[in-house]
Amino acid sequence: MDSDSEDGKRRFALVGLKPDPQELLAIDYEPSHFLRRHEGHVTLYTGNSDDDPIDIGRYQAFYVDAEGAVCADVSLHDVLDTTQSTYDYLQLYQPGEGTYTEAVLKAAKADWLYEPNLLILDRLEILPAYRRRGYGLQALIGMMHWFQAGAGLVVMKPFPLQSEASSRRSDEPDLMALSSFTTHHTKARAKLRRYYAQLGFKLVPRTQFMVRRVDQRPPSLPAHLDI
Repeated sequence: MDSDSEDGKRRFALVGLKPDPQELLAIDYEPSHFLRRHEGHVTLYTGNSDDDPIDIGRYQAFYVDAEGAVCADVSLHDVLDTTQSTYDYLQLYQPGEGTYTEAVLKAAKADWLYEPNLLILDRLEILPAYRRRGYGLQALIGMMHWFQAGAGLVVMKPFPLQSEASSRRSDEPDLMALSSFTTHHTKARAKLRRYYAQLGFKLVPRTQFMVRRVDQRPPSLPAHLDI
């Protein structure tokens, strides 16, 4: 949404992603070679060409090259066991196979999906001053657009960040203002699930995972948002 500034000019905000620099090995025989990490800053462009984009949060995602791992005779278990953040997603596959479980296919409303690769939306943090304006949803749409190519599903495991707050030392600053959120884990998780459902994510029954087919119509949100 556009807005008027004090000088009478129209102002608008655009959400962007600024990846962290990383070095990649051309050839690597470790299972981690089939797990690609995407992380960086969520940025905000305010429509003023003289201003640099503002960092308003952080994102992290993983691309699971399940097809490449199977072709290279590398265990999906070993690939997903590379990080603690990705190991649980092994539950989305049939044991010992590179195919999705029946429950996953049912949630995705698909009889079959030929692409076993996954895009895992692992983490999204938006600073308190920039919340409740649609920036988070825009960032998620951007992550899907730029990182999902070749995947069959985009997946996530909604988990309230405030539930992690208990592990923070009492003398650490609460930069994300997590203490302002409800500490009731079940209610907070249900709210997150409703939030992500706006983008077409569906809960896999009797699991903590939500899935979305890559071939679904992209969510429709305005490109220009209120500053």
